[in-house]
Amino acid sequence: MGAVPHLSFRIAAGLLAIATGSLTANAAADPYQVEVVVFARPVDPAALPEANDHRPGCLARAQTPARGAGTPGAPSAVGPERLQLTAEAQALQRSSAGLRLLAHTAWQQDVPATASGPWVRIGDRSGQGLAGCLRAKLTPVPEIEIDLVHETATGERHSLFGTARIRPGDVHYFDHPALGTLVRLDALTPTTAGATGDDAAPPPAGAPAATPPPAAESSPGKTATPAAPEPPPPPPKKPFRW
Repeated sequence: MGAVPHLSFRIAAGLLAIATGSLTANAAADPYQVEVVVFARPVDPAALPEANDHRPGCLARAQTPARGAGTPGAPSAVGPERLQLTAEAQALQRSSAGLRLLAHTAWQQDVPATASGPWVRIGDRSGQGLAGCLRAKLTPVPEIEIDLVHETATGERHSLFGTARIRPGDVHYFDHPALGTLVRLDALTPTTAGATGDDAAPPPAGAPAATPPPAAESSPGKTATPAAPEPPPPPPKKPFRW
């Protein structure tokens, strides 16, 4: 009989450890918006790396961002009003260097700290031969991994893959002789993650802080104390130059 209380204690301690681990795993994930711009550039075949038959293995298990309410924590597609790289995408389309936009997409997802998040499929624009995906992980600075393949109309295949750490609000450029990719991450609060509409959109980089409410009027006979002048907002970040 004396062993029963000891056994019960061990069972209770095990259940507590499992519950604590579950809470930790659920808490160790932050909501982010991920935005990707992929473009092709004309290139001299002699400047290309040696051809390979690389195919993104992530495509077999990649998730496509869903519109509207989906599985909690799964990638959720966002509308064009929430895109932060519109100016950059428009600039490359106007470029006289022969650049061609292949994909411009964005989604929201929970980024875990203890393991990489799910692979997310990067959408193609009108069947231009682009296939690939991206996944993210929280480290002291968020880390993303990308794996892309572009097949041209003439059957040439170009691969772009790699990893990089991106501070929230910054843009990372993955370079390749025939391809280019911009990736931006924006940290979201739990109240804005999954929201729609302009009011919930993350503020552009360099946007001034919200204007505080006006101070209450002073009582008759009392001198009102002038409010301290607001500091000027920081200069906005310049769009990516082509």
